[in-house]
Amino acid sequence: MAAAIKGDKRAFTRHDRRWDANADDIAAFLAGANPNWPEDDVRDLLAQHLSLTKGEAVARLQQDWAADVAAFDDIFTEILTMADALTDGIVAQFPESFGADDRTPQRPDGNEHGGARAQRRTRFHSSLTLK
Repeated sequence: MAAAIKGDKRAFTRHDRRWDANADDIAAFLAGANPNWPEDDVRDLLAQHLSLTKGEAVARLQQDWAADVAAFDDIFTEILTMADALTDGIVAQFPESFGADDRTPQRPDGNEHGGARAQRRTRFHSSLTLK
């Protein structure tokens, strides 16, 4: 942000490339941690998040408050999609921990997660294709 505020295009480009490379590293890490998160799909989700976040930053720097709010709304929707995709991958990797047999998961002490308020788990379906 500091480089963008100063108008230092060279520094901004350098930091922007580091940001993208970090997203690539995160995608590779997550794909290695869970076989249900294909690296290209995770990279696409992260790239979309970065693109939307950059758009929000530009709107804010330009004091375009309507665009800033619209960008925030887009980011909010997108991050929920990403959360659903990551959740789907965890549930697919560990189905026995998420009520695959329609039982509420148990804590080690034998009590239900969420106590008396525990409900059946919601099944999320994201745009991320699980393999």
